[in-house]
Amino acid sequence: MWTYYRGYTHSAAHAGAAAALSAFGLFTFVDPLFAIVGVVAYVCPPVVLYYLDGGPGVDGVDGDSHGDGDSDGEDGDSDTDGSDGDFDGDDGDTDSDGS
Repeated sequence: MWTYYRGYTHSAAHAGAAAALSAFGLFTFVDPLFAIVGVVAYVCPPVVLYYLDGGPGVDGVDGDSHGDGDSDGEDGDSDTDGSDGDFDGDDGDTDSDGS
């Protein structure tokens, strides 16, 4: 279960639940009962998704979810020139005015 929750924290569902908690937390200035709604909005999604066997938006729970974001299968540099992390080929900074 802990492994599932750790994977869930990297999902879009968790981002939405955290945003809902924040929004309802702000509404507590209007009515303190919004605190209960906020906690429910934060706690229910992982519980429901866990019992639905993963649910939408919880991919890579058991796998490596910290890759470089491309499809080549390697967790490394994903730019076009190979090694320095930018597109111009050298490791220097380029300014638009040429200075």
